[in-house]
Amino acid sequence: MSIAEKVERKMQALEHLMNAQMHIEMPSSVAESIESLSIYWAHLSDEDKDYINCAADAMKEKREWIV
Repeated sequence: MSIAEKVERKMQALEHLMNAQMHIEMPSSVAESIESLSIYWAHLSDEDKDYINCAADAMKEKREWIV
């Protein structure tokens, strides 16, 4: 599996967690997902980095995720 495929899979998992509001109900699962993506930071697009930063902020502030 290529790095791009790993990143895509992990981003999809994070998106699923955020859409399910898990950052409010189980913030540790979202934190783990974000942490697993951090090792690929150099390979992430600017869009993915922005998404991760927004997800982390929503988790910290316990804000509803509305897309």
